[in-house]
Amino acid sequence: MAADQEAGRPRIDCTRCRHYWITWDANFPRGCRVLNFKTRMMPSQEVLAASGKECLAFEPKSGGGGSSSSGSADKPLWRA
Repeated sequence: MAADQEAGRPRIDCTRCRHYWITWDANFPRGCRVLNFKTRMMPSQEVLAASGKECLAFEPKSGGGGSSSSGSADKPLWRA
């Protein structure tokens, strides 16, 4: 069991962070824009392994990007 789960804290999910990005580098497919690095592992795991502390740069993504609840499902995405 991971140390962060033993302390009762949920594990940070980088895919839900606004700073997480998928790179074009096959050797280092994941990245963090705030900490400016690419890695094979999830960036939060890399931070935990290097510093022994949870990632302090985590910020949840804003919910304004999808078409699920915005009511735009009936609107066309483009004009002909």
